[in-house]
Amino acid sequence: MTHTCTDPSGEGALPLADVELYERLKGWFIEDRRAQSEWYRDAEVDFAFHAGHGQWEEADRARLKGQNRPCVTFNRIAPAIAAVVGMEVANRQEVRFIPRTTSDRSTAVDAPTGQVVTQAPPGADDQGPAELYTGAAIYLRDQCNAEDEESDAFQDAAICGMGWTETRVDYDDDPSGRIVIDRIDPLEMVWDARAVKRNLVDARRFHRVREIDIDVARQMFPDFADDELDAGWARSLAGEGTPHDREAARNYASGESSTEAKRGTVTIVECAWSELDVTYRVANPTTGEVLTIAAESELKSLRERAKAAGIELAVQAERKRVQRHAFLGGALLEAGPAQAQAGFKFKPITGYRDRNRRQWVGLVRAMRDPQRWANALFSSVLNSIQTSGKGIMAERGAFDNDQQAETDWANAGRIVWLKTGALSGPGPRVTPKPPALMPTGVEALMQFALQSLRDVSGINVEMLGLADRGQAASLEYQRRQAATTILAPFFDGLRRYRKDQGRLLLHLIRDYLSDGRLVRIAGPEYERYVPLIRRDDVLEFDIVVDDAPASPNQKEASWAILQQMLPLLLKQPLSIEAWGKLLKASPLPGSLVSEFIETAAQDRQRQAELQSHQAQLPQQPKSDVASQARLQAELQKLDVEAALKQQELQLRRYEADLNAAISLRQIEERQAARFCKPAQSSAASGA
Repeated sequence: MTHTCTDPSGEGALPLADVELYERLKGWFIEDRRAQSEWYRDAEVDFAFHAGHGQWEEADRARLKGQNRPCVTFNRIAPAIAAVVGMEVANRQEVRFIPRTTSDRSTAVDAPTGQVVTQAPPGADDQGPAELYTGAAIYLRDQCNAEDEESDAFQDAAICGMGWTETRVDYDDDPSGRIVIDRIDPLEMVWDARAVKRNLVDARRFHRVREIDIDVARQMFPDFADDELDAGWARSLAGEGTPHDREAARNYASGESSTEAKRGTVTIVECAWSELDVTYRVANPTTGEVLTIAAESELKSLRERAKAAGIELAVQAERKRVQRHAFLGGALLEAGPAQAQAGFKFKPITGYRDRNRRQWVGLVRAMRDPQRWANALFSSVLNSIQTSGKGIMAERGAFDNDQQAETDWANAGRIVWLKTGALSGPGPRVTPKPPALMPTGVEALMQFALQSLRDVSGINVEMLGLADRGQAASLEYQRRQAATTILAPFFDGLRRYRKDQGRLLLHLIRDYLSDGRLVRIAGPEYERYVPLIRRDDVLEFDIVVDDAPASPNQKEASWAILQQMLPLLLKQPLSIEAWGKLLKASPLPGSLVSEFIETAAQDRQRQAELQSHQAQLPQQPKSDVASQARLQAELQKLDVEAALKQQELQLRRYEADLNAAISLRQIEERQAARFCKPAQSSAASGA
């Protein structure tokens, strides 16, 4: 018998299991959202500070405007966050899959030696599939602009302490499916309130609250009424819903009365959670038969029957964590297994840990007070400059027209008329107002407030690129590295995110995209399209996060090392392929490097053709002397062309080395001139 229960809208009946699941997920959401309510308020303030429009308290702003005083904002937080994000963009990393084991290997005994050796058939090693999946991951991430989305999520983490992305296989634009990695607004996410580890790796549930158009919601869930699509309880819990919301009136459909008014958008809560799925393997000792049972009630019944028959069963419980997801509105809209069982599709990037409040905070949290004080002090100084010495003190009746004098006094082009005798009386009847003196130490307080912005965040002027003092390049590099060390928790969270996201991406590629489609694989000496075919025995990979070879900083560091090795390399007879690999690590334009490699490949092909022709010459008839002479002339011509091409490539290489040496010399001269300039100035002043 199927038990039913009336749904919250009162318009139908839902299965009891669905009602229980809906209430359980709703309870989880309410518990987690209330536990993190303080973080959401702080995060909104952090984003407002970063944008520059929330750096004044509303009461202070209203008071200054009421006193006709300036309310100045110099946003120094945004450049600091931009410097941290720029460091991530300039040093982007990529995920590579390294084979942990090899498959299809067998052992055999070597007859001459009697030793046991391991044999593997051709292609059995996992190195090939590892390169294939690595290239496929790079190709698919490039198709969905994953790097840009992850940089935006890292910026969110630097601002408020939490950055989020969603990784899924989408079928809207491509019926065969494509990988999509999107950045998510942190204020849309609700996570397990009991999770305390970095990147929330110990979380067992996540929720996402979205406002979507009601037309889109109707297409997603066509079997539900409009009232069932809207999770108004989630909106009210976030403080956005009230009994009478005037702002929501803009979303009302035209022609509807106030009682029948409906919002143009609805709130949908997407839930993702994991639970343990227990199965039982039951073995009959007498027959050797093994059964797999999922329900505990069925196991209990089987045990009773076996006990009655005098048979003792061997039972082993197997626990497996299963990922599930659901959509909640006014009712349970959809529920089922998650798209990937390798982990949650929601991946966070965390910042600093606030242990007592169980929160994750960003750089802006500590920079709020220094920014507020810098704004307040500068506004006070500006008001003092504007108002000091600008007024006068006068007796009543000194002017012909007091109101006109008050208007024209500060206008240098107007005459302020006084009454007869006002200036020639026994004493001055009009005297300038004494100027207001600046409080002692205001300048030092302003400098302290500005310096505190860098002290509390760890972002120094070298990292911002604003160090205008003359210092050695090595010292500036060391100070920049020191700032990077202070910000290590953010980059550590990003590195851990890439590992978790790489595992999820690997399973999505294998389970949903390994259908024979072509993906572009770029190797050390090749670039080609290969079919992506599913293999169930090659998922034992280690996830390695490495610097992307295309990042500018990585190329500059590699080229600085190679420049020291060039004198030794020039003495070695390196092949063209070896020089091509070295040039890929240089900061030279990619088009020039590609042209060099392509030309070298063409020369190698011509040389192979020459050798092939020379091998075929003895097989020709001796009587064909004229054709042999023509062929020999053509071979000589090809040799000359190949030599000219080789000489041209060497000239280009020497020209590139010369330009690099000239640039280095110019940099050294500018640095020498910079250090010599103060000495010359001091010598001139002494003279």
